[in-house]
Amino acid sequence: MTDLRPTFGKRPLRRSAILEHLAAIRYRTGRRYPCAILDGGFATEIERLGHDLSTTATQGEWAAAVLHKAPHDVQRVHRRYLEAGAEILTSASYQASMASIPTAVEVLARSLDRLDTQASYVLRAVSLGPLAARLGGGLEYRGYADTELFAAGDEAARETFRRYHEPRIAACVPFFAENSNDRDLTGDGTVPRADFILFETVPDALEATCISELMTSDTRFENIPWAISLQCRLASSSPPLAPESSERCTNMPQLAGGGPVPSVVEELLVSSFGPDPESGTRNGPLFIGFNCCPPWLIRPILESLQRCRHPLARQCAILSRTLERTEVRSADKWANFAGWAVYPNSGEMWDPGTQTWGRPSASTLDPENDAFWQYHVPVWSALGATIIGGCCRIGPQGISALARVVLG
Repeated sequence: MTDLRPTFGKRPLRRSAILEHLAAIRYRTGRRYPCAILDGGFATEIERLGHDLSTTATQGEWAAAVLHKAPHDVQRVHRRYLEAGAEILTSASYQASMASIPTAVEVLARSLDRLDTQASYVLRAVSLGPLAARLGGGLEYRGYADTELFAAGDEAARETFRRYHEPRIAACVPFFAENSNDRDLTGDGTVPRADFILFETVPDALEATCISELMTSDTRFENIPWAISLQCRLASSSPPLAPESSERCTNMPQLAGGGPVPSVVEELLVSSFGPDPESGTRNGPLFIGFNCCPPWLIRPILESLQRCRHPLARQCAILSRTLERTEVRSADKWANFAGWAVYPNSGEMWDPGTQTWGRPSASTLDPENDAFWQYHVPVWSALGATIIGGCCRIGPQGISALARVVLG
């Protein structure tokens, strides 16, 4: 099997190298399921360390505010996820201001500095949230219907999305320069590296395609690897299925801001790669993910994706059906796209009255227990999930349980 360590120097990896690296991780000898392991909810752990992440305390930066007052705690969280088995670590920059984004990437680099070879194969992602996260009020879970964003039409909204995301992406360019490395830690003035940008919890189809256009068409960003993760819900308010239920959800999942998941993903693949991904070398996403959804929604999302007609989506479906019969696949079959990533929240619900989290009565499985992942991972993997992790309320203990199931 491929030795992962030689693929990493101090320089950031480019798109093709990351895809090869993900494939090498997924098919390492002895792994029970061919999935790379993503880290879990960052704010969850920062709060457990005693930090107040309320809007008043953080001025809207959420966990990123801790970068300046307690960077050692941010490093501690990164290391806990590494020790739990995460193979992809994300920076604490999801809701960060422009000024805080470089700090988040530097703190992530410091958290891995001088560790043993366990950290040598870890991919570093710069987390960037949607405009909704910066506006606050949980809009990433509802979309922009409660705002005036679309009042002047789609083109005006597109320009708003572009003005928000373009400078944030530009702030990340130095992390992907050829001379980018970790020597900033020794004080010679260079900047820390990152491996890709991860746009997370995007609730709107137009915002997703706007991000894609920036990453594929703007010459400043054409060499920056990236991925995108969408926020989804059911099309109607039917009650969730219990995790243990064998029933299938017949209600079509859609983005939080509207639009059936298969149609939105197909539109995103076309805008990123074109209708024929083999005909060009556009800088499409490394993978498309779905995050901070309740765990019971992941299966319906993945099942709905089998309706996508784009060649890369069809390829995901074909490969997922042959996984049990194929121990190691040829890397060129998956050369352009790493498939689907899923990292749900714990399924808990926030009670504003008691100011506490609680698990719905229909859900009895806890992500800190192996049984949770033993139930979900085989299904998600068989439906094409190639990257699995956690989001809100899933901490290092949950990722450790996931790693035990995935690694066998």
